[in-house]
Amino acid sequence: MLNKAFFVVGTDTGIGKTLVSGGLVRSFLDLGYQSAGMKPVASGVVPVGYYAGQTEAFWEDIVFLDCADRHALCLEERSVYRFKLAASPHFAAAAEGVEVSLTHLEDRVRERMSACERLVVEGVGGLRVPLNTLGDDLRDFVCAMKLPVLLVVGLRLGCINHALLTMESLKAKNIPVYAWVANAGTDPSYAPVEGTVHTLEKLMGVSCSAIIPPLTLKGGDVFLPASSKRTFGSYCAENEEKIASMSILLRDLAKDLLA
Repeated sequence: MLNKAFFVVGTDTGIGKTLVSGGLVRSFLDLGYQSAGMKPVASGVVPVGYYAGQTEAFWEDIVFLDCADRHALCLEERSVYRFKLAASPHFAAAAEGVEVSLTHLEDRVRERMSACERLVVEGVGGLRVPLNTLGDDLRDFVCAMKLPVLLVVGLRLGCINHALLTMESLKAKNIPVYAWVANAGTDPSYAPVEGTVHTLEKLMGVSCSAIIPPLTLKGGDVFLPASSKRTFGSYCAENEEKIASMSILLRDLAKDLLA
C-alpha cells in the first residue's frame, strides 16, 4: 500500500476510535516507522482537579495519542481545533466564537503527513457529525483528504444498523474502506459478538481485521471508567497499559497497512 496516512472513523462517539488509533501508532513505532497520531478536532476537556494531582485541563484523546506515539508532536501539531464543550464540533466551536475551516484542517494534516513515515488521523464523533455551520461534516473532511479509512465498530445494541449506515455513507462518496475493527469492549455485557461480526462481514463485504476484547489491566479491572478517585498518574499508567495491549492486538493489521 502506498498510503502513509490513514483515517480512523467510528460508528459513533465513545466506541474506541482513540484506542484503535493509539494502538496502530504504537504498532507502527514498534515496527520501526516514525509515526504519529493526530486528532484534528477535539471537544470536551477533563477539568482541573478531576483526577488527584491533575494540574491543568486536558483532552483525553489527545493525551492518549501523545502517550501512544511517545510525544512525537506538540499540542498544536497534534490537534488543530480544540474546544472545551463536550458537544458536536459545530456547537463546541460556536460556544467559543470559532468556525472550523475544512481547508485549514486539510493543510495542517498534510503538513504532518510530509513530516513522518506513518500518520494516523482520528476523526471526531460519528461520520456525519457537523464540523461547522457551513454544512461541512466529518465525511467531507475524510473525502477531501483522500485517505483510506479504518472503521471502528463499537459492539453494542444497535451497532449493526450504525455500521451499515456508516459504510453506505462512505461508499456514497467513494471513500475506500481498507479495514474495520470490532470493539467488544464498548459494552462488555453485549453477548452476540461473534454473530454480529459474522453478520457485518457478510453485509458489508469486508472481513473484520480484529476483535478487541474488554481490556484487563494489571490490577484485574476491566477498562476503568473515568473517576475522580484516581490519581492523574494512575490514569496515565493505565493509558500506557491499554496502548501496549492494543499494539499487540493490532500488529497484523499494522503490517497489512505497511505492505
